[in-house]
Amino acid sequence: MAREVEKSDFSFPGMVIGTLGYMAPEQLKGKAGEIDRRTDIFSLGVVMYKTISGSLPFDAEDLEKMEKIIEKEIVPIKKIKKDIPRDLEAIIMKCMEKEKIKRYNSAKDLYEDIENYLMGEPVKAKRPDIFYKLFKKIKKYKIAFYFFITIFI
Repeated sequence: MAREVEKSDFSFPGMVIGTLGYMAPEQLKGKAGEIDRRTDIFSLGVVMYKTISGSLPFDAEDLEKMEKIIEKEIVPIKKIKKDIPRDLEAIIMKCMEKEKIKRYNSAKDLYEDIENYLMGEPVKAKRPDIFYKLFKKIKKYKIAFYFFITIFI
């Protein structure tokens, strides 16, 4: 679990410590200064994902596969577990956002959204819409997109 402490005798900048399949991208990059409570939210999302789907979101058995966790998009749990409710999927996927700013800010926020889901209330987490998905693709393939735009416009 992440600790919000400036200095620790346990780890050093650039050192990767944790269980590979459960680590957030910022952990895998060895950026100790970026590790905070939202790093734990990512790991909780992985636990929920595995509990419901029966598998980890990434096949991450060795350090060579770290790039998958850092770069590759997570397979939506709906593709593995067809009958998962949309709101529950949205909660889990929000926990595992690559950019920590898009995850729940705290365990309390996650708890409140799970409680809302269980009580049949609207949840804060939303499934990504087409514009969000398009933006992510453009961001990922910005060179190809720029090339496409310059040719056809």
